[in-house]
Amino acid sequence: MLGNKGSNELASGKTIGRALGWVLNASVLTAAFTCCASASWASGADGYSENIYVPANHVPAQELQAYARDNLRIVAPGYWRIYQFIAYRAMTGHPLSKEEIDVLHVDGWKVGQQNPGVDESYNVEKTGAKEWLQVRNAFTGDPSDLTGVRFDVTTDAGHYAMFINCNRDALLRAAKTLGQRNAQYGKQWAAAWLAGQDAVFANCSPQLPQKTSNSAQIRPLIMPPPLPPKAPEWLAKDLAYQNASALFYAGRYDDSRARFLDIAKDGSSPWQSLSNYLAARCLIRKASLMTNSDGASANGHSEAYARLLIDARAELLAASVTYAPAKALIGWVDVHLRPNERRQELSARLATEKITADNAQDLADYLVLMDGIEGKGMLDAHDDMSAWIGAMQAGALTVRSPELQGDAQASHMAVLLLARGNWKQTHKAHWLAAVLQDAQPLELTEEEIKAAAAVKEDSPIYGMAQYGLVRLNFARGKTEDVEAAATSILAKPLMPSVRNRWLRLKMASASTAEAFFSAALRVAVDDTSEAPPTNEGKRDKRDIRVDDDFARHLAHNFSLETLNRYRAQIPASERGWVAEMTWTRAVLLGDYATADAWTDDLTKGRDTTEHLYERYKNAKSLAEKKDAALLILANTPELTPYVTDPALDNDYGSTRYWSCVVEAPLADGVGDQFPPFLAPEERSVVMDEIDKLRKIPARSDYLIP
Repeated sequence: MLGNKGSNELASGKTIGRALGWVLNASVLTAAFTCCASASWASGADGYSENIYVPANHVPAQELQAYARDNLRIVAPGYWRIYQFIAYRAMTGHPLSKEEIDVLHVDGWKVGQQNPGVDESYNVEKTGAKEWLQVRNAFTGDPSDLTGVRFDVTTDAGHYAMFINCNRDALLRAAKTLGQRNAQYGKQWAAAWLAGQDAVFANCSPQLPQKTSNSAQIRPLIMPPPLPPKAPEWLAKDLAYQNASALFYAGRYDDSRARFLDIAKDGSSPWQSLSNYLAARCLIRKASLMTNSDGASANGHSEAYARLLIDARAELLAASVTYAPAKALIGWVDVHLRPNERRQELSARLATEKITADNAQDLADYLVLMDGIEGKGMLDAHDDMSAWIGAMQAGALTVRSPELQGDAQASHMAVLLLARGNWKQTHKAHWLAAVLQDAQPLELTEEEIKAAAAVKEDSPIYGMAQYGLVRLNFARGKTEDVEAAATSILAKPLMPSVRNRWLRLKMASASTAEAFFSAALRVAVDDTSEAPPTNEGKRDKRDIRVDDDFARHLAHNFSLETLNRYRAQIPASERGWVAEMTWTRAVLLGDYATADAWTDDLTKGRDTTEHLYERYKNAKSLAEKKDAALLILANTPELTPYVTDPALDNDYGSTRYWSCVVEAPLADGVGDQFPPFLAPEERSVVMDEIDKLRKIPARSDYLIP
C-alpha cells in the first residue's frame, strides 16, 4: 500500500551504492547515505494519484507547518510514515518547529536533500553538472551555451537497473578545486589537472553495449593521463587521488581501495585524512552491488556481504577521528547490519530530540527501517513510536502483510486490541487517537467515547477526537449531531485539506438543500501556494469545484425527479456529466419527459453530433424519439447511467460495463450516507430506479438488437 511508503527510494528496495565524490560532502544530512543512490528500473517507477481536495497519502506542502502544530489536524491511515511521525511528535508533546520542518526537506514520502532520480540524470541543473561545466568552460574559453546540454551521471547496476554514479557533491567540488588550482598554480598546471579530472568524469556514464542488463556489465576504464614532464608535486598527489576516483567510478573497487590505502600512508598528501574513509566506502559500494549468479541483488543475503560491512564499520570508526562524516556513515552500516536494534535506537531518540541538520538523516534511516517490519512486525514493535505508527496505518496493514491477510476481521481486532491495550495502560492521548481511528464507530466502548468527549480544545488530539465522535454519530444515525459538530468545526480556521474533510461530513449530514449544495463546493489543495487559505472565499472562484463525494451522492441518492428538482443548484462545472447521467438514465427507463429537460445541457460542446440531438428534439412520436435516442447512445460511448453493480466488484472498484466508468468506494464512506434533507421515501424511489438499470443488458447487448 502506498500509505506504507518510507522516506526515500530505499523503501522499495531499489537503491544501490552512491558514487564517490571528488571530495565528499561533509554534511551529515547526506553523509549517512553517501554510499547509496536511487536506482531506476527499466519497467518504470510505481505511480499514484491522489484526491486533489483531500489527499490520501500526504499532507500538502503548504499545510505542513500547521499540521505539525495544529490541534485540529486529522491523521489519515493512508498517510506516509513521515506524516505519521510528525503527528506522533505533536500528540506526545514534542511538536516540530518551523525550523525542524525546514531541516527535514519533506518531499512526498521522502526526507532529506535528494539526489536526482535517474530520469533526471541528464539534467545539468539537477546533477550539479551545470556548475562544473560553467567553471570548466570559463577556464578553457569555451563560449558554448549550456542550454540543452546532456551530462549523464548514471551507469549500469545489473538486473535492469541503473544508479547515479557521479553525485552533485563530486561535480561541485571539482568546480571549486579547478578554480583553486588555477588561482594557486597557474593555467598550465591547472590544465593538466583538468585533463585528469575529465578522465575521472568520463567513467561516470561510460558507453555500454546495453544499459540495464540482467547482469551488471563490466564498465570500461578511462584513467587520467600520466604526469607531464616536470610536474609539481601537488599535481602528483592530486593525480593519485584522481586515479583512485576513476577506478571507483569504473567499478574497480578493490583496485580503488588499494590506491586510497596507499594515499593514507602518504603524510604529504592533502587527501590523507580522507583516504581511510574512502577506502571503507569502496567496501560498502562493493557490498551494495553484490549479485547472485542470476544477476539479482544479493544484499543482506550472504556472509560475504555482512563481512564487507563489518570491516567497513571498523574502518569508519577509526576514520571518524579525523573525518566527521565517517561517524555518520557508521549509522548507514548499522541500518543494514542490525536493522531491528538500530530502529529501536533511532526511535527512542527521534521521539523527543530536536531535529537538526546533524540528526535529520536519522529520521530517513528510521523510516527506511520501518519498511522492513511491515505488517505484523509493526504491531510487535517494542518501541512506542513504531507500534503507534503501525496502529495508525492499520487500514494498510491487512493488505500488505501476508500474516494479516487470512482473516481481515481478526487482523482488524489485533490492531484495535493493541491500540486499546496501550491506551488503557498509559491513558496517553496519542493512543486514544489510535483507538478512535482503528475502531469501527460502534466498536467504541463507553469509556472510550467518554474520554473522546472530554478531550479539550487545546489538546493535540482534539481534531481526531471530534472526528471520531462524528463517525460514531453517523453510525448511530444522529445526523443532526453530525451537522452541528461539522458546522462548529468549520467556523474555525482550518487547513484546506482538513476543511474539505469536514465539508464532506457537513454535506452528508445536511438537513437542507442549501446546506448540501453549499458544502459541496471545495477548494482544491494547492501544493505551490505559499500560505494556506483558511476559507474558500479567499481563493479565485475558478478554483472552487466539487469532490467525488458529491458525484457519489448524486449517482447513488438522487432519483430522476430529485435531479430535476435541484437542477438549478448543480454547479455549472458539473452540469455536463450530470446531464449525461440523467439523460441516459431517463432514456433507458423510458422517462422521455426528463430526458427532454436535459437535452440542451447534453448537446453543449457536441458539435459533430449536434444533428442527432436535433433529430431527437424534432421527433414526432415516441417510437421516433426512442430511435433517435438509440442513435445518440450508439455514437456517444461516454454516455452512461453511472450505475455500479456490487456483484461485479474487483480490485479497481465497481462497474456496470455500460462504459469504462469504474467507481471505487470512498474511504470514509460519507458519500454513501443518504442526505437527511431528502425525504425517506425518495430513497426507495432511487433504489428502485437503480435496480431496474442494473437489469438492463450491457451497452453492446442493449444496442445490437
